[in-house]
Amino acid sequence: MANEALKIANIEFAVTSQIGRAPHWTMIRELTMNALEAASKATGEKIVHWTTGTYKGVRKAVIWNTGPGMDASELKSATDLACEVVKKLGLDDNFGVGAKVSSLPNNRIGMRMRSCKGGRVSEVIIGEDPDTKTFVRFERDLDGGRTDTVIDVTAVALREGRNTSIDWTEVMLLGNSEDQDTAARPLASVPTTEKAFIATTLYRRFYRLPTDVKLRLDPVYHRFDSTRTLAAFGDRYDKFARVESVPVPDLNATIHYLHDPHIGDKSGLRKSSSGALGSSTTTACLIHKDEMYSVLTGNEWSAAAPRFGIPFGSKELCVHIELDDDEARPSQYRERLISKETGADLVPDDFALYVVDAMPDWVKEVVRNAFPSRTEDFTDLQKQLQDLLNKYKVKVQGRRVEAEGVPSTEDAGQHAAGGSEGAGSGGGGDASRNRTPRRRLHETPEGATATVLYEMYEKAPEIIMLDTPEQIEEKGLKGKAAEFIMQTGVLFVNGLYEAVDRTIAEVEPEYAGQGEPETVRNLMLAAARQLMAFRVGKATVFALAKRANQDWTESDMMSALTKESLSIAADNYEESINAVRKSIRDGLKMARAAA
Repeated sequence: MANEALKIANIEFAVTSQIGRAPHWTMIRELTMNALEAASKATGEKIVHWTTGTYKGVRKAVIWNTGPGMDASELKSATDLACEVVKKLGLDDNFGVGAKVSSLPNNRIGMRMRSCKGGRVSEVIIGEDPDTKTFVRFERDLDGGRTDTVIDVTAVALREGRNTSIDWTEVMLLGNSEDQDTAARPLASVPTTEKAFIATTLYRRFYRLPTDVKLRLDPVYHRFDSTRTLAAFGDRYDKFARVESVPVPDLNATIHYLHDPHIGDKSGLRKSSSGALGSSTTTACLIHKDEMYSVLTGNEWSAAAPRFGIPFGSKELCVHIELDDDEARPSQYRERLISKETGADLVPDDFALYVVDAMPDWVKEVVRNAFPSRTEDFTDLQKQLQDLLNKYKVKVQGRRVEAEGVPSTEDAGQHAAGGSEGAGSGGGGDASRNRTPRRRLHETPEGATATVLYEMYEKAPEIIMLDTPEQIEEKGLKGKAAEFIMQTGVLFVNGLYEAVDRTIAEVEPEYAGQGEPETVRNLMLAAARQLMAFRVGKATVFALAKRANQDWTESDMMSALTKESLSIAADNYEESINAVRKSIRDGLKMARAAA
């Protein structure tokens, strides 16, 4: 007996369950991709048009496209899941479920599908039966007491002024209630009031469009007042001040760096906003087969950008990481990318170090120019932290760290901790030196060197003080003291963190009347911030030094470097209170001497 393929016993339950689990926010992508694929096969004009129609007196969203139409039989088949009417199914291509399963939760009242083929227009409505709570093709009444789920509406289409001399297909979104204006609010669970919601959604998904296909949007879907043709992100490079694409052969990828500066007037718009139908805020993302995934924008991108070597300047820089076709595949519902080998999610952060390594000099210059002006000097503080790091860390074989944190090329390396009180010495002294080293299961090839990431373990963190609410909000540090960026070695410190105010409140009464009030206040503020930066800097150094401890894993070390752990270190202001007092006294002496 031959092997038997597994089947679904309860098909209705399986269909309803699959639709219920699907991410409904991918609807716009799915409907647009179906239309683009069909339009690209058209023999005449290749058009996809987001427009509107009326159903029972209410405006509804409609997506219409040229391309091969479907007759009644094909249209009926096309409403089933995993259909192959015009597509070949496969893990790397189509799963045959996207448009329907993502759209039906947003359109329980129904999706009206029409298709013109050979001069005849067929129509079917699919949606949720409110009585059985299952998704169905709705039965329609016809003359003579007949009923069917697919009907011929050629006469209706002609009355509406439709052209039946060419093939086309359209989908009308009826929404979850009869009075829902799906053109203004296409997603039932997203109560957006943004006029350009559809345009922005398309901008942040389609990096390039098929050749010769025009994607048109009526004014209800974008920020202008007439029907416009949308140009995808990757087709608008000429709108940016500068673009550079850097191949990364080891990654089988290309990293695109885009500079989008402000145009210089009071509008706050960027250069690429000229002619843009939707939002033109800067982004970071993955690109695969001309589509964007895991898009970061706004505050989310600003908070993530330091990990990509962009501590400042994220509001005028885009980073797009384009993977070769064979390096990934979309998840079942195409809302994210996954590894072909492991099935693990792929996100931009996975490639942050490559972005840092490949960054062109002109991008680094943009970042430097975006740095806020600094009043604090952390040179002495960072030297103290470097001394601590040199003392407590394990050196890499064949490399010695100089006082400034620059790795040398000397052959004589060390494996023992540099001091008996080292964070990774386990009590230090002879016990540390006599410890049995971890067994190496694989040899290091001759000529191999440490990566950029290892340099972060050899160099004290670069401290950047944030002192405005906008900077703190941008870096996601509201209510947190600090964040260490492992990829670049930058330590952001929240200069408005509550420990600063507590320190000032503790010492302020002691210096009342000892100098000009504003001068005294500035000295207290500078001292409180400097010493808090030292506390979180020490916590960072001690955490990095744990890499030398065989009992600590990489995950343990990263846990010690979280914002929360660094905030606890900052909270211990009493540890530094005497140093704060000394700093203030020294400052007052200098102020009096200069008076």
